[in-house]
Amino acid sequence: MEDEQNARVREAQTVLKELGLPRPQQNVRTALVLLSMLDLDADEPWTAARQQTLGITESMNWMAEHYPDVKKGRKDPVRYAPNSRESVRKNSVHQLMAAGILEANSDAPDRAVNSGDYSYRPTEIALVALRAFATPRWPVAQATFMRELGSLRERWAAERERHRVQWRFLKHLMVYDLPCGWCDSYRQGGAGSVTGSGGDRGVDQDVPAGAGGRGGR
Repeated sequence: MEDEQNARVREAQTVLKELGLPRPQQNVRTALVLLSMLDLDADEPWTAARQQTLGITESMNWMAEHYPDVKKGRKDPVRYAPNSRESVRKNSVHQLMAAGILEANSDAPDRAVNSGDYSYRPTEIALVALRAFATPRWPVAQATFMRELGSLRERWAAERERHRVQWRFLKHLMVYDLPCGWCDSYRQGGAGSVTGSGGDRGVDQDVPAGAGGRGGR
C-alpha cells in the first residue's frame, strides 16, 4: 500500500507539472492537496475523481487519513503540523487557484475571508480534464483545459474590475458618514463588508469572488 500511495502522489505531481504549475508547487504537499479536493484514493483510477469541497484543515485531515504512508511532517510523518496550515494555503492552495484547478466558495462567492466556512473545490474544467489523466484522452483534455482556462481568466478579470468599482463607490459614500444601517444594506447587496467609518475590510481586490481568496478551515 505504501508504494501505491507514493506512486499516486507522483502521478499527481506529473499532473501539476503538465498543467503548468511552477516548480516549487510540483511538490508532495500540493499533490496531496489536489488529491484531497478530488477525493481520490490511491487504489482508484483517475476517472473516479470527484468534486469535493474542503477547508484547509479538512484537506490536511483527509491527507492523513487517506495517504498515511506518504511522509509529511518532520515530527509526525502521517500528518502535517497544525501550524503549517497557512503554508498549505499560501504555497499550495493559492497556486492551484491561480492555475484554474481550484475555486473558492462555490456555494457562497461573497463569503467573508475570515469565515470558518471558507472552502475550496476543483473547478469544472479541471475536473473534466483530470478524469482523463492516465488515459489516451489526456493530451486532448489537457489542451482543452488550457484553452478554457484562458476564457475563465478573462471572466475573473472582469469580476475583479467590477468589485474594484463597487469598492471605490462605497468608500466614496463613506466619506459623507452615511448611516451604518444603509452601508449594511449596501454590503448585503454584494459590495463587500465594512466595519465602521473608513473601514477597509471587504472585497479581496486581488482575487475574484468564487475564484479565490484567503481563509479556510
